Amino acid sequence: HFDDIESLLNDIDIQIQPDKIDPIDTEFTRNSILNPIARGLWIIFSSFIVSVASVFVVLVFRKRTQVISQTIKDNPLESGGFGLVTLIVIFPILTIIFGILSITIILLPVSLLVFFLMTLTAFIGWVMACIQIGQMVVSAIKRDWSDEVVAGIGTFIMTFVIMGMNVVFWDIIGFMIGMIISSLGVGALLLSRFGSKAYKLKEETELPAESD
Repeated sequence: HFDDIESLLNDIDIQIQPDKIDPIDTEFTRNSILNPIARGLWIIFSSFIVSVASVFVVLVFRKRTQVISQTIKDNPLESGGFGLVTLIVIFPILTIIFGILSITIILLPVSLLVFFLMTLTAFIGWVMACIQIGQMVVSAIKRDWSDEVVAGIGTFIMTFVIMGMNVVFWDIIGFMIGMIISSLGVGALLLSRFGSKAYKLKEETELPAESD
């Protein structure tokens, strides 16, 4: 009977060995606990970095930022429409053209410069649009903070929301919303000539009355 007991204990020992653990269950536990925490921390960290960069943009280009923000307020439809065309039509065309030209060694620096300028334009446009969100938040809590703080708050909130939507929902939803928001800033950025001149629609002139 001792042999039967010993064989039974050996069977139990084999069943609880680490190499017998179901890998599917282990993978499920790891994904269900660690991945959401890691993603959440990454979203917070990324949002913070983008908000710090937006504060730096406002510090360096304070006057131009004010002009661009005013352009968004005065011409939201024109800014959004022109920015949307730029992001979904002009930028992809430039990417294809200069992507092909980058094959040559001579035009590679030019292509890299164009890609850098497009990326910078898209980022600054995102910041300019997020400033409007920050101003809405500051107005809601009835505070009067500096433009840098407003930009940091707005950029952090919108970046956090868009990245969170990409995790919870389909990536395409967050991408589309981010594209619409960015189009406002990009359009105002280009219409105001990068903040050098306020953009205003030309007022229609009345025709002079015909004399009898």
